[in-house]
Amino acid sequence: MANISNVIWSSATYVHAVPRAGGAAAIRSGKPRKGLSGSEECVGVISFPAATIANDLSGQTLRAARLTIHRDTNYGTASRAAGIAPCGALDLSQQYTHEQLLNAGKRGMVLPVTVSGGDTIIELPGAMLRELKQGRCCNFLIYTIPDGDEHLVVLTGSAELELITGDEWVTPVWTRPIHQGDLVSWPDRSHIATLYELEYYLNLRAALNGVAGTDISQPVYDIGAFATWRSIILYMREAMQRILTKEGRTIPWNTLEDGCMPNALAVNQLREYLESEPWSATCDYTLSDGRAGDWRRGYKYNEGDSYQRAPDNYETNWVYAGSESNNYYPMSGSWWDYVNQQQKTDKYRENFYTCWRFPSELLGLRIRSMRIEMTADATSDAGFATGNTVIVYPMLASTWPSGKASIGSMMDRSSMAMNNQNAWPGTTFSIMASQDLLDGIKQGRYFGIAVDDGNGVIDGYGTQRLKQYTKVKVYINE
Repeated sequence: MANISNVIWSSATYVHAVPRAGGAAAIRSGKPRKGLSGSEECVGVISFPAATIANDLSGQTLRAARLTIHRDTNYGTASRAAGIAPCGALDLSQQYTHEQLLNAGKRGMVLPVTVSGGDTIIELPGAMLRELKQGRCCNFLIYTIPDGDEHLVVLTGSAELELITGDEWVTPVWTRPIHQGDLVSWPDRSHIATLYELEYYLNLRAALNGVAGTDISQPVYDIGAFATWRSIILYMREAMQRILTKEGRTIPWNTLEDGCMPNALAVNQLREYLESEPWSATCDYTLSDGRAGDWRRGYKYNEGDSYQRAPDNYETNWVYAGSESNNYYPMSGSWWDYVNQQQKTDKYRENFYTCWRFPSELLGLRIRSMRIEMTADATSDAGFATGNTVIVYPMLASTWPSGKASIGSMMDRSSMAMNNQNAWPGTTFSIMASQDLLDGIKQGRYFGIAVDDGNGVIDGYGTQRLKQYTKVKVYINE
């Protein structure tokens, strides 16, 4: 199922303003603003209906979220720095000092943003996704971060919160970068929130792969103590190893000595992997290996020097190529030769077409990504001495023909299913599938892949002989 997006409109907006010298004030209804307004320091509050958030997220996996704020351009449009922090329910009857309101807003998760022009779309980080999912966020504060831009920014009285749910992976957004030597914990940065944010995405990834995740809220980890930091990272690595195994990857973990302090490299190793695409989990299918059925090769014989691409209605026999010993290699392109080699007369050209039919179990998968790996045959023949382009198309036929069949009935040459690649002799090259091919497989329109004689005039030798056992790697999440 593709991800879905639900947009929730803000239910109210507020402003809190107290003298820079100190004092307390109630939160009042009005346009949210941040920065200095005269001698007052302002904090904006954008409120969303908690019940609507809970209803939209009930039973759903929250992949991402966006907050869109609109600026009152009467107060300027220049780029200004601000901070956005999640916040739970607020007591509108209570008076708050500036610090009290920021602390109510979970300032340890503050996300620095730049407000520019009229509208600003903010991709919310994992720490805020976790707060939303667990029902602890229905408000967002906008304010001046420490040592930040104190210029006044005034927003309009409306904003939108977009919740993106489903089973499609979305690249993580982190609250803050992690560098060696950074402050680990401070009023505006929480190492606890950093760890929970990492766990949030790790558990999303684990669920996609059907493996166990982590729960670092267990008392044994005492997440607030630096002394248990190493054990938490090692615990996360155990879960990541399960994911790595499922996805067929490895990570060269750095060494963490007993008693070590928080280590930026260790966090970033986990982060960087989670930023990669999850469907690197591979189911490998080797076409023509018995399980995957077989393949067929056809060809057209052209006499003379002229070359025209065979039309879709050209019919040819599609010959089963069960072994390479009979010279029925998979081939792509065209091949010049002479009937009389001694006198070099009666030049002719053979144009080659090859189809690979996918096995039924592969067609039944919900494929997210596909990479075709082909190997170009090594040969001393001058015709194979240079790299040639191999173009892969969708296969239209669900079964093999019993007699002759047209090229157009076997493959869709109007839809290039893969990117072009130079197929150098003796090398293996990868071609990524187009979305059209993947959609066609899901919809039952396509049943495999094919290569043909090219798409234009080719001077000299233009054939590429491919290894019979063409490997298909299919990346899936079901």
